[in-house]
Amino acid sequence: CYQVQSETAVDLSGSVISASDNKKIAVFAGNYANRVPYEHEGRDHLFEQMIPTSCWGKAFVLTGSVMRTNDRVRVTALNDNCQVRKDGVLLATLNARQTYEFEMTSSTPVAYLETSEPTSVFLYFTGAWYGGENGDPSMVVINPIEQKMDNVTFSTFNSGTIAYHYINVVTKTTNVSNMTLDGNSISSEFTTVPSQPDFSYARITINHGTHTLSNTSSGDEKGFIAHVYGLASWESYSYSVGSMMVAIPTNAHLIVNG
Repeated sequence: CYQVQSETAVDLSGSVISASDNKKIAVFAGNYANRVPYEHEGRDHLFEQMIPTSCWGKAFVLTGSVMRTNDRVRVTALNDNCQVRKDGVLLATLNARQTYEFEMTSSTPVAYLETSEPTSVFLYFTGAWYGGENGDPSMVVINPIEQKMDNVTFSTFNSGTIAYHYINVVTKTTNVSNMTLDGNSISSEFTTVPSQPDFSYARITINHGTHTLSNTSSGDEKGFIAHVYGLASWESYSYSVGSMMVAIPTNAHLIVNG
């Protein structure tokens, strides 16, 4: 275990971490009490596992947060001359390890992001004084659409104050009729992405507890990406429900302290 901590206000985005001799590592990063954006009060810890560069992607559907007026998105490039386009409009051209940040608002709750080189994309909840009283800074990886999965069971988190829970789901438009949550069809919840009608998205209110999200389509284009989040006054959590980048055995045994 090894920790690197920057000096005050120094951004570590774009840092390269590698292991010799093909050893396996996991990398986590964030900030212990950050404001998003920095000029506005309302701070919380940011913490997320970093995605291996071999699993970065070039196409993403971004969905804004329910009950929030503003979200932030950060895109980090793997290679030079990386063109970043949002809904077909060129936002920036990045060199390797550079990061570009832009904002999504409640008036435009979805966007299609394309990059000419592999990128890592994170969505950030903004502070309570900037994006709405319900919520506070949090960060969540946005999986590329290449990393779709077709079934997942997940749980919401209750800190004692979290009052509202949501899941944002993205799937191919042709798959919408086969999307279920806890065995019930959620096809009516989906809306086509205006700039990329091949995809549709839904932002669904859920109860606190354990849920199963499934797509029963067949063929190579089946599946979805999704992230879960919860909000309360000056409080939030968020996480990706997972992706197909890692195969996790479901029949393994876990033993802690015997």
